[in-house]
Amino acid sequence: MEITHIILESVAILIGLYLAFVKSFFQEKGKNLATQQDIAKITQLVEEVKKQYNDDTEYLKSQLNLHNQSFTDIKTLERNALIEINLKYSDWLNALNSFSLIYYSYDNFESLTSIDLFFNEKQLAFNVARDNLHLYLHDLELLELERELAISTMELEGNILVSVNNFISNCRNYNFAKASAKGDEQLKLNREYHDLQKPLLVDGLKEKNKIFMVAYNHQVKFIRRLNKIIYSLIDK
Repeated sequence: MEITHIILESVAILIGLYLAFVKSFFQEKGKNLATQQDIAKITQLVEEVKKQYNDDTEYLKSQLNLHNQSFTDIKTLERNALIEINLKYSDWLNALNSFSLIYYSYDNFESLTSIDLFFNEKQLAFNVARDNLHLYLHDLELLELERELAISTMELEGNILVSVNNFISNCRNYNFAKASAKGDEQLKLNREYHDLQKPLLVDGLKEKNKIFMVAYNHQVKFIRRLNKIIYSLIDK
């Protein structure tokens, strides 16, 4: 729109200059008729003004096309950024939700020691997508939903990692004690081990699902806002 206004203003200025010159010219001549020389000068001036106008118009048209293309490119980048942040968040949340301690025990728990790095990679990918989106979009409602989304998901991740660390500690203590246990001591040690791990598997799962539902509800609101913004970009 700004380029269009520039074109119209330029045309108005050129026409105004031409009319002002013609008016001044005939005022100086008074009531005398213009000579052939005068007509030639006027014709030359008109041609120069027309040429300048055409040149300026073509230049402004090219700038307008460039502006429209740039605007289209930015819209595309913004739309892609909106889609990307949704994909990265879903990947992060699904990684947390699909994790379970039931697949681990005292004989394979060591792989859990790097699970925090796995979750951190998912969170980092979301953070990068979020920062990229901020280059194009400054929607206050979406930013607030995004903040609530991140907080609830980090709480979910923190809850899982606390259970993981306790689980690893119980496994290591059990393996250490088992190395020297004999007979009834082994049976007692097994009961103690399962008594320690059961709350992490049962109660921990309940708490995890509770926090997950909070994050999921934020995700639903976040996606609705994303959809609204994406469709508004299509309509522009």
